[in-house]
Amino acid sequence: MIPRWTLQQPFNLSYSQALVNKICPVSWSRKELSLSLDWLEATVSTAKKKRSKAIIAYDRLIALRKAGKEPYIGCFTEAYLNRGMAHLKAGHYDQAQLDFAVVRERTPGFEPLLLLGKAYYLNQQKEAAER
Repeated sequence: MIPRWTLQQPFNLSYSQALVNKICPVSWSRKELSLSLDWLEATVSTAKKKRSKAIIAYDRLIALRKAGKEPYIGCFTEAYLNRGMAHLKAGHYDQAQLDFAVVRERTPGFEPLLLLGKAYYLNQQKEAAER
């Protein structure tokens, strides 16, 4: 089945909302649309190095996690990882450590461990960084 795509003219919408209106299937639920807007805002804010805006957008994405299941496997792990990176670059090392610890729990692997170690190191917690 081929999805119908919206081609509505955006009136009184932000740029992000206008983009989503042009590319999102008509059949998307309010939650799916909200998720898309938040991902778009987080991605654009990260690219523009507007870290506080990116962190707020990732906060909203992670809050959606409590409302239901992931739209795709790894969605919320990716949100925690990206929010942790934004915190790390903004110098919020304690918050970065929390996010990377969640990622490490959900995805045991090398990258989350490296980032967690880096957050400990930058936060002057040398002993924890060496574990």
